[in-house]
Order: sequence, then C-alpha cells, then structure tokens
Amino acid sequence: NFFTEYILDTTPEEDIWVEEQRKKMTDVPQQAGAAVLALFSCYDSLGNIPDASVLAEVFDGHAILKPVIDLQIGEAIRQSKIKDRIPSATAIEDSVSEQVRDMYEAFPYPRWRYLPQNLSRENAEAGVPARARILVAGCGTGHESATIAKAFPDADITAIDLSKSSLAYAAARAEDMGLSHVSFAQGDILRLDPDGEKYDYIVCTGVLHHMKDPVAGWRALRNLLKPKGLMRIGLYSEAGRRDIAQARAVISSQGYGVTRKDMKAFRRNAADALPADVLASLQKRMDYYQASMLCDLLFHVQEHRFDLGQIRKMLDELALQHVEMKLQADGLLTYREKYGARPFSADLADWQKIEEELPDIFRSMYVFWCRAKT
Repeated sequence: NFFTEYILDTTPEEDIWVEEQRKKMTDVPQQAGAAVLALFSCYDSLGNIPDASVLAEVFDGHAILKPVIDLQIGEAIRQSKIKDRIPSATAIEDSVSEQVRDMYEAFPYPRWRYLPQNLSRENAEAGVPARARILVAGCGTGHESATIAKAFPDADITAIDLSKSSLAYAAARAEDMGLSHVSFAQGDILRLDPDGEKYDYIVCTGVLHHMKDPVAGWRALRNLLKPKGLMRIGLYSEAGRRDIAQARAVISSQGYGVTRKDMKAFRRNAADALPADVLASLQKRMDYYQASMLCDLLFHVQEHRFDLGQIRKMLDELALQHVEMKLQADGLLTYREKYGARPFSADLADWQKIEEELPDIFRSMYVFWCRAKT
C-alpha cells in the first residue's frame, strides 16, 4: 500500500478508524501501540503524522517495525532535509507552471527505487562526448536523470524541476547510488537564461506537453543547445492517448479534484462513468495503480497531445533535425508483431504511416532524438 501510495479503496469504517488513530498518535505519540502503528501504516504513511520523529524514537529498537519506521518516517525526514538544501535556479511565475509545481509537490512522480542493470548509451547518443554538459529539464523524481548519469559517468549533469519535493526524492536516490556528478535545482524551463550555459545534450521527456505553450518551452531549451547538440524529447500522442482523453473529459465534467480522495472515488465509480472499452484500456496501464502515477495520467492540470505532422512542423520551426525514434516496451512489442525485425526508419513520415496502421504504438508517448541543424 505504501508503494502504491494508498490508492486502494477503503470503507467508511476504515476511514473513521484511521482518523481516530491519527489523532491519538498526534496527541500522544509516546503511547502508540505497535500493532496499531503497523496497521495504520497500511492506510497512510507514518511520515504524515505530526511529530513522526517521536514515533521513530519510540520504536527505533523494535525488530519488526524498524524497517517500516525507517522507510516511512526516516526517509521522509531525510528528504525534508534535502529539500531545504535544494537551490533555486529560476523564479516560477507562470500561472500554469505554478499549478504544475503544486500538483507535483503533493504527488511527486513517480515513486521508484531501482534502475535496470548494465545501462549504456542509446544508439542516438553515440556522438555525445563522454565529458558532456547535459541538462535534464523536468527531471521529476530523478529516474531519467539517474539513468542518464549511469550511461554517462564522466558527464556534468544538471537536473531541474518545478517541484522541490520531486527534486528531494531524486537527490536521495542519486545519493543512494553514488551519482555525485548530478546536481539538482528548482527551476522553470521558461525562465532559463538563453545566454547562459550551453549543453551538448538536453533531455526533456514527458514535460513540454504539460506547459501552457509547449513550443515556447521547447524553444527555451533549444536556445541552450550547443551547435549540432542533441536533444531527447517526449511528447504525448493524440492517437495513443484516446482512452486518456475520454477519461479526462469525464473527470472534468464530473468535477473531480486533484486529491487522493477524488482519485479513489473516480476509480470506485469508473465502471459506471466510462465506456467498458475505455476502462479496460486504462486498467492495462501500469499508472492506473499508483496514486502519483494516476494523478499524472488522468488528473494533470495541463495536457497537450500531438500528431507526428505537428511535431515535424515544430522541428522545422526550431531548426532541429529528427534523428531517431525510440519505442517504449509496449510499442516495441506492437511493432515486432506487425513488422518483425524490420529496421526502424529515421523518417517521421514513415512513422506517421505506421501509427495510422497501429494507433496504439505510441501509447506511452513519442520519444525521439533530434539534433540542432547548426
């Protein structure tokens, strides 16, 4: 339950019990019982209890509860301290950026602990120098920046995000893995200095489509790219997110808010509110089963979706040349089932034809590399 961020449904009786125990542990934490503490941790994180550090002291020597205390309280305290140390690279003044920041402060996305083994550079990254200057723009909780750091152990990597809660999680994981060549800062892509540091490689996946004006955000990053520099961009597909679009329309029309309570209520009512095929499609998405991921999937305050024709126009406008398309695991399986081992094309027009035949191939999003023409 902790790792799904308490997205599973509860009964009114359970909710009453949880609030009663929360009040008792808040008022007199020294008198909390081990069994109650263990059960409460299945309904909400112990780190959310005021003065949770007192609970940690009381049960520090408890053989069974110690790992739960360390995970839910110790890690929360650690990240709170890291959060206080994270510098601000830019102001955050755009109204949409402020809303997105607030959403990710409440729901840092995603919660992760491990990376795949033996990470290496992708084909498109072959020309990036070993000691490159790399920017991860919109790093969230740091999974992507850690992946890049593992692939580029000698690079100088800067990772920025709107949310300090997300950055604290990212910095904690980087610290755990000894990734000292990654530095984290809070900042808004729109406010980055166009005359500032230039980068060999800029990574920005799953970010631009949440901005008020994605092209403006992309242009701000383009201004920071060195001549012939490489970018990895991720943007939502209109075709691939048909189920998401329908669900978001229902969420908006029925007035759900961006809270865990509303997300649990939506899941409870989804069978009645959504067409059966849409619900079945959503339930095949991993993000449906974790609170922060569900929030990002369906309840985001801002979302744009694109087709490959629009992306080609944006690339031309920004003087960028498409290099290579990356397929996520689900898209790769779909591609192989249809085309076998046929090599990928570098031409977006070819990919546009493929998506017309296989509209779910970019179900996760378009992820592609592009290079500055000059």
